[in-house]
Amino acid sequence: MNKEFYTIAEVADRIGVHNKTIRRYIYSGKLSAKKIAGQWRITEEALTEYLNGGACCSVNSDNSVSKDDFCIFMDTNHFSTEDAIQIC
Repeated sequence: MNKEFYTIAEVADRIGVHNKTIRRYIYSGKLSAKKIAGQWRITEEALTEYLNGGACCSVNSDNSVSKDDFCIFMDTNHFSTEDAIQIC
């Protein structure tokens, strides 16, 4: 795997978990990722750090979180109970 960025599906397949598990890892800060053109991308460095047991520091490089995934609604560091949640 010699690419600069990996998709959620590629990382999930590589470590043998479901795509939703990777999303939970991203939102919880266990796995560092960036949104590029509206899609989450994980660097080889972030994946290696996760696999080696290291903690990644933030969801995005600017420490922002996207509201387009339902599982982040409980993250009170980024959202209040007044924030709207869109469920598709």
